[in-house]
Amino acid sequence: MKYFSFSIACFVVLSMLLLLPPLYAQPLEWTLERCIAEALVNSHELATGRQEILAREAALEQSQSILLPQLDLNASYRYVSEVMEIDIPAIGPIDPAPMEFGDGNTYDVGLSVRSPLYQGGTLRNLVRSAQEELSAQQSDLSADSLQIIYSVRRAYFTCLGADARLQAFRISLEHLQRLLNEVDGLIEAGVANEEARLEIESNIRIVEQNLSEASAQARQTRLLLGNALGYPREEIVPQDAYTNSLLQAEAISSDEAPDRPEVNSLQTRLQQLDYQRNAARGSFLPSITAQAGYNYGKPGINQMENEWMGYASVGIQMQWTLWDFGNRSQQVQRIQASRNGLEHSLNRLVQNLDNASSIARIGVEAAQEQVNLAEQRVDIEQRRLQLIRNRFQVASATQTEVLDAEDDLREAQIALVAATTQLRMAEVELLYVFGR
Repeated sequence: MKYFSFSIACFVVLSMLLLLPPLYAQPLEWTLERCIAEALVNSHELATGRQEILAREAALEQSQSILLPQLDLNASYRYVSEVMEIDIPAIGPIDPAPMEFGDGNTYDVGLSVRSPLYQGGTLRNLVRSAQEELSAQQSDLSADSLQIIYSVRRAYFTCLGADARLQAFRISLEHLQRLLNEVDGLIEAGVANEEARLEIESNIRIVEQNLSEASAQARQTRLLLGNALGYPREEIVPQDAYTNSLLQAEAISSDEAPDRPEVNSLQTRLQQLDYQRNAARGSFLPSITAQAGYNYGKPGINQMENEWMGYASVGIQMQWTLWDFGNRSQQVQRIQASRNGLEHSLNRLVQNLDNASSIARIGVEAAQEQVNLAEQRVDIEQRRLQLIRNRFQVASATQTEVLDAEDDLREAQIALVAATTQLRMAEVELLYVFGR
């Protein structure tokens, strides 16, 4: 029985511990793909764009409905104090009373149908214009998504570069601490003095200052990455290695042209303006509408009877605006001017993208060359430091030479981190230019 009670108590305590919040928040470690997917889901800009697409879809359905017949239900009542009457002349001694048409009360309920037969192409061009507007809005949403992917990639590799820089300072600090331990051994053996130890400690403090600054910068970049994903105040730690190239999965051939959604959006809006212009030109032609209806009312057609009756009507209506002081002509000219301006914007965008693609390719090539040279320099400095440390152990090299070599290696490693980060940024720019 005691064992059973003890088990229950342990279970309760363990459950309470599991329900308690953690003492401190652990940074989240995410891959680049997960970061991009999360940013696309949490983006307020994309949420706004999706609502705009819903609005354009509703506008398209609304424009399509004008091509279909329209059914109306009308009901009315009217009272007039005087009605039409006919005085009948007297015939001999007979003097009939005047004949009245109705009693002043008019009731009418009608059901009517109207359907456009011919509108000069105006209605169909308006529908096509709404379709192009929907397509353009979808391209705008793709452009917004591409911008978010671009921003997340930059934030991600900025964060990776800051972490790599922080790691370089940590490695340098470990080297100096090992050197300090070696000097302590030499001091105990009477080979070195306290001045040598203080010189190393001074270098350690410099590296610790750099390490503190790099640590704060790394945390800041993690917070910026978290904010880009829709998680403010959350530190997102990248999982991927900053040495992994983005172009391995997104190969871009040398003859490939940029394919940006902004270009598709402008092309679609050009087509939209063409349809709007054609719709405006259609207003110069007559419009023909068919009408049919059924009415039930009192007195109806036969006012002399003044009884409830039903009757049907069918007709065709034509309307043709012959003169409006140039209103329609100015509308056509306005749309054409807007189209010409938009076409120049499209040509300018295509020209800028072609130039940007060349610049981005050169940037990737130059950054790759910088990384290759920085890697060679790190290899050289590592070998030189090892040689100097070997000579220092046999007292053929001074401590200052070792510290200088440590500084040179640390500088080379930081330069390699900067060059690699710049290469990743150049790849991000290249992918963005080509709409990837």
